[in-house]
Amino acid sequence: MNTACSACGTQLALADVIYDEQGNVHCQGCLSLAQTETAKKQSASRVLSVAYSGPVIGLVSFVFNPWGLLSVAAIGNGIYVLRSLKESDTAQKIGSKAEKAKVGAIAGIVLGAISGLLFGLSFFTKLLH
Repeated sequence: MNTACSACGTQLALADVIYDEQGNVHCQGCLSLAQTETAKKQSASRVLSVAYSGPVIGLVSFVFNPWGLLSVAAIGNGIYVLRSLKESDTAQKIGSKAEKAKVGAIAGIVLGAISGLLFGLSFFTKLLH
C-alpha cells in the first residue's frame, strides 16, 4: 500500500513515509525543505529581536558600562544586524520591518560609540590625574 506526499504528491512506500509536526505525510525532500524554511524564518525573527535590543544596550551603557563592554556589545550587535540584513533572504523574511531593524541597528551603533567615547575620555582623564 502506497501513500502520497502531501506537498509534492509523490507516491511513497510505507517504509519511506515521514510525518511532520502536524502529522502530515511528507517525503524526505519535502520535509527537509519545510524544516529549512522554518529555520530561516526563526533566524530572521531573531535578527529582528537583536536589532531592537541594540539601542537598549546602548542606552544602558550610559548608566552602567563595566570596562566599556556594553559599548562594544552595542556596536557589535548593530554590525551583526546590518550584515544579516545584507543577505536578501533574511531581509525578505522580515519584510517591511527590515528598515526599522536597520534604524535600530544604526541607533545601537551610534549610542554604543558615544558611550564608548565617554568611557574612554573618563578613563584617560583618571589616568592623567
